[in-house]
Amino acid sequence: MSERRKTRVTIGMPVFNGEKTVAAVIESLLQQTFADFQLIISDNASTDATSEICSVFARQDSRIRYIRQAINLGAEANFDYVLQEADCEYFMWAAADDMRSRDFLALCVDLLDKKSDYVGATCPTRFEGMEPDPIRMGDRTLCDEDANENIIKFFEDWHANGRFYSLFRRKELGFWLHQSKHYLGADWALIVQLLKVGKFRRLDSGHVELGRHGASNQLNIFSRYRSGTLQWIVPFLDLSRIAMNSLQTANNRQKFLLVRRLCRLNLRAARTQIRHEAKLKLLRIQRSVKTLWRHA
Repeated sequence: MSERRKTRVTIGMPVFNGEKTVAAVIESLLQQTFADFQLIISDNASTDATSEICSVFARQDSRIRYIRQAINLGAEANFDYVLQEADCEYFMWAAADDMRSRDFLALCVDLLDKKSDYVGATCPTRFEGMEPDPIRMGDRTLCDEDANENIIKFFEDWHANGRFYSLFRRKELGFWLHQSKHYLGADWALIVQLLKVGKFRRLDSGHVELGRHGASNQLNIFSRYRSGTLQWIVPFLDLSRIAMNSLQTANNRQKFLLVRRLCRLNLRAARTQIRHEAKLKLLRIQRSVKTLWRHA
């Protein structure tokens, strides 16, 4: 296990029970052509072989700092932990089932070194087995000189927010450690707030491949963050508030466009969660009927 050290880049990997994928992900990161980085792995009290796998890698490569948490901190706190531990110029999160091209860091560092007005950079993002799609994946370049326009474009459609796994300027992420994240779309809120201070670039080469089994791809995410009746109607309530507050300097046209796009986003989410909950209720009824028949 290596100690905390100063590098240009820190990669923060929060992981819980990642034995099936974490080894391949670590190997892909260690093979980056840009080598001046530290990989901080925070194991959220895994109950599988994650600890053994990560410990072996940490003994073999001094760039890895492996920490096993004594108790499960929760996903949000574990993401915060690796950011808090990062002492660097550039930072990125790496999920334990996401893969990157070997030139990902080199390309993104080069862009951010040259473009001081950009707060983050990433490569074309796709889900495993699919083609890149900047709209569906939510990683397209946002480079308008008017930050309000970039925020509005960010909400163009429901997307995977692949931009969350960009390489960021670490100094611009400090505020995130002091904000609540227990609401639907907190990862979107991070990008919205960063767009107030800088632009985002999607490079033309390299790639990021996201795993299909992350929390954001599971429909139970709605019930996880639903705190009251209003979230049935406006699932992205907290995100919508943050987005509207971010446009304080916007003109009426920009405010109207954002409101319309937020309404569309919430309407689609409301329909999705209602259908999902209805299916779950139907399955429970079917199981109950089968149980009654067995005991009749």
